Amino acid sequence: MADVPKLVSGERLKDAFPKINQAIDNANEAKKESGQAKTESNQALNVANQANSTAGGVQNQLDTLIIESGTSDAETLQARTDSNNTTFASLKVRLDSRDAMFEEVALNVKKFGVKGDGVTDDTAKLQVAFNYAIANKKDLYIGSEILVNGTIDIVRATGDRDVINVRGSGSLIKNNAGDMFSSSGTNRNGGNIRFSGGLTFKSTAGAGTRILNGAKLIRIYFDNVNFLNVDSLLVVPRTNVFPYDYIQTIYLSDCTVVGGIGYFINTYTAYDVSFLHSVMEHRDAGFNIELFHSVRIMDSVIEGMDGRVFMGVSGRNLIISDNYMEANARVTNQPYIEFQDFSTVDVNSASVTIQDNLIIGSPEQQENINYYAIKFKTLFTNLIIGGNSCDVNLYQVTLKHTITPEFLKVAYRERIERSGRFCVNTRPSQPVILGGQSLLRDVRIPFLETVGTVITNTGINKVADVAANVTLSTTSELAMLLRVVNATAQAGFSTRKVKLSSSTKYVIGISGYTRKRSGAQPTTIVKVMDSSNNVVWSTSLDWENKKDVGKLDDFHSLTPFEVSNTGEYCIQVELDPTDGLIPADSGLYISGLTVQAGTIASNINSYKMESAWNGEHLMMGNYSLWIDGNGKLRVKNGRPTNDADGTIVGTQV
Repeated sequence: MADVPKLVSGERLKDAFPKINQAIDNANEAKKESGQAKTESNQALNVANQANSTAGGVQNQLDTLIIESGTSDAETLQARTDSNNTTFASLKVRLDSRDAMFEEVALNVKKFGVKGDGVTDDTAKLQVAFNYAIANKKDLYIGSEILVNGTIDIVRATGDRDVINVRGSGSLIKNNAGDMFSSSGTNRNGGNIRFSGGLTFKSTAGAGTRILNGAKLIRIYFDNVNFLNVDSLLVVPRTNVFPYDYIQTIYLSDCTVVGGIGYFINTYTAYDVSFLHSVMEHRDAGFNIELFHSVRIMDSVIEGMDGRVFMGVSGRNLIISDNYMEANARVTNQPYIEFQDFSTVDVNSASVTIQDNLIIGSPEQQENINYYAIKFKTLFTNLIIGGNSCDVNLYQVTLKHTITPEFLKVAYRERIERSGRFCVNTRPSQPVILGGQSLLRDVRIPFLETVGTVITNTGINKVADVAANVTLSTTSELAMLLRVVNATAQAGFSTRKVKLSSSTKYVIGISGYTRKRSGAQPTTIVKVMDSSNNVVWSTSLDWENKKDVGKLDDFHSLTPFEVSNTGEYCIQVELDPTDGLIPADSGLYISGLTVQAGTIASNINSYKMESAWNGEHLMMGNYSLWIDGNGKLRVKNGRPTNDADGTIVGTQV
């Protein structure tokens, strides 16, 4: 911008116009530059003020740190100042301010007079808080330790399904027996409560504290909740009368359960119960649910329990999967998972899934060759297993005749981490395929073809007729058991076909027994049938009547036989009708059957038997031979009644 010459005295106006216009232009330009300078000046001032404010906030923190040096750390002092550079007198003051903001969403129970000092009984005041929350559809906030000596009554109107959220980092404490929450309503609609936010339920182990009256409260949810020394979440005994004999919709997710006496969930019947992504440890026992319907225990850590993880009877949709279970049942020596007496339920409709669990036994369990982690009274028809890993014996089935080839094929693929331990009932995890002419004995191992078929007729039932608490012999690996009720036709087993050659002596070896609870037992007939279903040879068996399933098997080597023509034959084992009728409640049990070339059959390549008087000792005709406690061979016409029965054979050195 150039300087403008000044006007000269006497200069004409027309000659001065250029100078005047140039001066005006220069003035306008100067004004414009002045405005820009002012803007930049203001911006610089703002930056300076912001820096000053930030410096002031830091200075406040530093001043506090200097003033209170030695009483608090820098991080805590810094937390007193919020994002708006507002510094509170203490961290507590700032948190209280935040709680006040939170109460716009959830009501602090202290507003209803709850003291929350962990000493004063706040049952009555807490009841007022819950009544208000339910009536006004408000959530509750618990941020302190609240003692509840009594029971909070949750009453909901019929159809009221609004969920009341109870959240906070505080504790609800009950150190006496009884329920912390129940309902006096008669519509079984009490509930619809969700506890969350790190809330803790506390008690004294053995006090008999229950958190819920499960017979009255349904739809209760626990999300990120802790249970410390709480004996039971709920207890609903089978003696309760319908509709108060079951629990419904109880969910626990991301919870921690530590300490307590008894089962954490103990109920006769359960509908829709979940324990997910949670931890349970160092307490008495886990879950006792006799009849289960949609129960899930999944993706959790369960360890250090004195008793069982789960005990049940039957039901539908039980899933126990993807869990880590270690050193449970360490005091009681019970299984981790057990299914007991099924006499009152239909096992054929039950459905159970036990998959992808890691089971680690305690040191004592690992050393105990007779310890099993999972025990069934009987195998369910709809049982799904697989992907489980274990360092102790895995599956034990009391009624061994319910073990199916399908179950064995999967069980043999389970991972047994410790040598010398079994996947199921003393069977190692690697199958042994038998060769030769073995027939029904193949039932003891996985096989690809049908071993045998049951000869069908009206009145036959393949489910065992077993009295309660009667167990099978521990020496019998697996068997087929046939129960007959007033059958008028053939009843028994037929093996698959096997090739036999003419002019060769064969012998049949068979293990098992018949049983009849009362009256005369039926005779067992063994037949060799040709391809046209003609009988080419037969004999009868005089098995001892075993009224109780727990008796030991008898092994018989039958009379040798020959066939006239080389070809395929099958073996039939039947109960012989008496006067055209097989007596009611007759049982036929076969644990092994083999056909061998020769004159004496054995149930293994070289037959070895027990020597005790009450074991599987040698029978020759009617004579029993056994070794007594002094190592002497004894003989008796008939079966011995004690170790010293019968007569010592000859002179023994």
